[in-house]
Amino acid sequence: MALPILTGRSKPLLEREDMSRKPRLSRRVLISLGVASFLLLLGGIFYWLLVSSLDMPCETTMISEKDSPDGTLRLYVFDVDCGATTSTAVQVTILPAAAKFNRDDPSFVCDHDTSVTAIWDGPSNIVVRYSSTARIFRQETNRLGVNIRYQPTSELKIYGN
Repeated sequence: MALPILTGRSKPLLEREDMSRKPRLSRRVLISLGVASFLLLLGGIFYWLLVSSLDMPCETTMISEKDSPDGTLRLYVFDVDCGATTSTAVQVTILPAAAKFNRDDPSFVCDHDTSVTAIWDGPSNIVVRYSSTARIFRQETNRLGVNIRYQPTSELKIYGN
């Protein structure tokens, strides 16, 4: 006959009910998990704030806007400044007169240190004048059926002078 294993109580150790349960996590482990979760959440919030602050919108300053001779299109010359880490740019775009201004798809883009003028030369032609020292980043020759002619010149003033 096998003798029961006694634990100092009336029931043997193998027959105790709490042995079938999963072991509990200690209080120290639970506190550590709580602190780690809190720090992870705090880090996520900090990361989100940092990333969202980097995606700041650019500031657009209108230099001039002129309607076409027939009134169907509008010519815009504007300056775009996206903050301290990028240089500003002077841009030119042509949009339908009824359309709301947007700077998403310019026809001409150059660096900011030059003055830019754009004028209508008839209902389907424009002339864009810019400093010959400008760095050109985009220069289309046609937009919305309008021919775009470019004239670099040394006579236009440089900003800041």
